[in-house]
Amino acid sequence: MTSQSLAINEVRTPHSVLMSRDVQTVQRSHVLLCDLQRTLDPTGQLHILLQHLGAELGVIGLALEQCPGEAFSEGNSLRAGVTRAVPVRTRLQAGEMEIGDLNIYFPLPPGLQEAHAARQLAAVISWPLCNAICHQQALLEAQTDSLTGVGNRLAFDRVLKREMARSERHGSPLALLLIDLDGFKQINDTLGHSAGDRVLRKLAKALKNSLREHEDLFRVGGDEFAVVLTEFESRDQDAVINRLKSITRDHRIGPGLSLSIGMACWSPGCSARQLFDLADRALYRDKARGKRSRN
Repeated sequence: MTSQSLAINEVRTPHSVLMSRDVQTVQRSHVLLCDLQRTLDPTGQLHILLQHLGAELGVIGLALEQCPGEAFSEGNSLRAGVTRAVPVRTRLQAGEMEIGDLNIYFPLPPGLQEAHAARQLAAVISWPLCNAICHQQALLEAQTDSLTGVGNRLAFDRVLKREMARSERHGSPLALLLIDLDGFKQINDTLGHSAGDRVLRKLAKALKNSLREHEDLFRVGGDEFAVVLTEFESRDQDAVINRLKSITRDHRIGPGLSLSIGMACWSPGCSARQLFDLADRALYRDKARGKRSRN
């Protein structure tokens, strides 16, 4: 009887430990899931996962390598923490959506139990991350001009207000450029709207390639584009305008085309509407000068 009891106890003890571990895993997963639902930013979710893995298992970094076709805000990967240590790799998948490979970085090579626990807890992020990526893609599409691939009017309004608020806080320089393609109507009338679309795509690509890192391009009308300039000095105005106007001379955008450009510099107390109107008036002054020079 005693030997039977000992045998039973020997069997039951590991089972109870496993049961306890399973309960703890479920509890940790539930807490992590609740925390992940606080944000729809993929990078923010990765940092939340790192906090949990760091507290539970000493993980020091995460790197998510995207699958082809998935769009992340920071290029081809998302990173959090230190990502130069010893990694454990696991594939993240939500239903049929292959999200990517998650590298989990430990300061030292982990044991099998630690690696398994890390993969198990990391899997919790799959569905929240899938939702966050889809949300980010929807936001991006809503603020992207479908013809040219640059920001649309919605994105322009958002970025201009954001940069104006930053300039208001820090006193940093800010300017707005409005760009109009002269001769575009003639392209549409003689060669058709498909040819006009090709011209706009070429122009958007050429403008984007001519801008610097802190200069954002948007399409705000049919053949009208806007550029929000930060880190800008008023003495650079002519150089910036000449650099952009050279596009129609140096690139094969289309026959008989040129650019009219109006610039306005922000000053404290100036609203977005007022800044736009100032740039618009400067644009039409430049357009009038161009007509006089051609006559």
